[in-house]
Amino acid sequence: VRDGKLHRFVWVADDGKAIRFFIINRYPDKLRFGVVFDACLLCGDQGYVMEGNQVICVACGVHIFIPSIGKPGGCNPVPIDGWRNDDKELTIPGAALAGGGNYFSTVLTINVTDPVDGSTLTNTRADYKYSYGGKTWFFSSEANYDRFRNAPEQFVPDAVKEE
Repeated sequence: VRDGKLHRFVWVADDGKAIRFFIINRYPDKLRFGVVFDACLLCGDQGYVMEGNQVICVACGVHIFIPSIGKPGGCNPVPIDGWRNDDKELTIPGAALAGGGNYFSTVLTINVTDPVDGSTLTNTRADYKYSYGGKTWFFSSEANYDRFRNAPEQFVPDAVKEE
């Protein structure tokens, strides 16, 4: 990612939401990364493309000043907080990526496990879901949904209780 090009990634949240982000080295002569969601607060989640040495908003066509990527405002991509890097790797916490869920609309079909009976189903076909402990849980039946909702700590004891 040191080359000044736009490097795209997709992280899939536990509910199947596709969280797109990219990393770019903002300066040709030093390492100064922009780590951002591939979405704009003004234009939504259509994202950005790189044409030549220009980063362009797909929705409105504005050319983004590359050194400003990673800073909030205008049509700039939404910054991701909490990332860090050293000489060998760049790390983005999962919670920081999950925080970008509201910027995106694409939901991928993924296999999920009902925490009550262990059955496998897909997130997009599950009629029952419930958020607990910072995660979305899916259920194969209304009975399992009700059992979980009444005592979630019985099924996922390590989850952080929500207030």
